[in-house]
Amino acid sequence: MKWVALLLLAGCSASQQIATSATAIREYASTIKDQSASIQNNASEPAVISSAKSITATANRIIAEVADIQESIPSVADITPWWATLIKWGFIMVAAVAATFLLVQSGALVWLRLLLNLIPKRVTTEANIAMNALDPNKEDNLTTWISAKRASDPLFNKAWLQAKSERVSDIVIPKEN
Repeated sequence: MKWVALLLLAGCSASQQIATSATAIREYASTIKDQSASIQNNASEPAVISSAKSITATANRIIAEVADIQESIPSVADITPWWATLIKWGFIMVAAVAATFLLVQSGALVWLRLLLNLIPKRVTTEANIAMNALDPNKEDNLTTWISAKRASDPLFNKAWLQAKSERVSDIVIPKEN
């Protein structure tokens, strides 16, 4: 839990932290001043009244110093150390790689491509050859489609060669006359 708090604080602006702390200090000093005034009004001993006046004067100085700090805040520039910037960009890169991995592995990237109609040229060409292989009026046949598929997809070609080597004895290839 303390690491979460540390990360949240590390992400805050230094000038914002100064402004927030200065406001809190001014509120505390005002409370001390009010309590000191109450002591002055209710006390009868001179030493207590003198101490209360001293406390009020100190609270007034604190309030004045806080006002000076708050006036200076606009001229304060937040500077992020180089290592913090590096860590930030490292986390961004890790998040981007993780998001890409999840999109690819879940199939959401394919769904997104289908939604946006971003079909690769290779797939479109392969679909056209397959349609021509099914059309009896076209010269293209299943052999043409298989050749195109093997040429365009190295994984399919490797699988084809493995299947062919496993089933060589089962397949009878007709001889051309």
